[in-house]
Amino acid sequence: MKNKKKRVQKIGVGGLILSNDNEILLVQRNEPNHKIYDGKWCIPGGHLEFGDDPKERLTKKMKEELNIEIEITQDKPYIASLLFDMKKVIYHGLFLGYSCHIIKGEPKINNEENRNFKWVKPGKISFRYCIPPTQIFIRQFLKSRQQVSHQAVKKLNNFGQY
Repeated sequence: MKNKKKRVQKIGVGGLILSNDNEILLVQRNEPNHKIYDGKWCIPGGHLEFGDDPKERLTKKMKEELNIEIEITQDKPYIASLLFDMKKVIYHGLFLGYSCHIIKGEPKINNEENRNFKWVKPGKISFRYCIPPTQIFIRQFLKSRQQVSHQAVKKLNNFGQY
């Protein structure tokens, strides 16, 4: 009988935090036991525990990990679903990303899960050094902002027309 790989499913939640200078906050993971994540950059957040509300968990993780208080600025999350086939495990990650902004505090690494943080212009992010959902979330985020911008321009163009 062939040995089947163990299957693991996790749900993660992250915050796409945009600065006043239109830069996105990224954190560098510190997970030596998980080479797929160790040293890679991602949006800050964490895994959901059974029964967690994603928005509440995200707010809590931001306070614990970065010493900041956030406001989530969208109701529906960006979603990424990825499979990682590792040596002994097939890992399915479902990731929820929410746009937010900081309402109190300055980011500061407050735990052992992250090594560092940085603010980066979306066009300057090297996704080769990021965990996979990061690129998906940032592309969805930028696409939604472009749609909002196009809608605003359309409204302005129609303003004053009778």
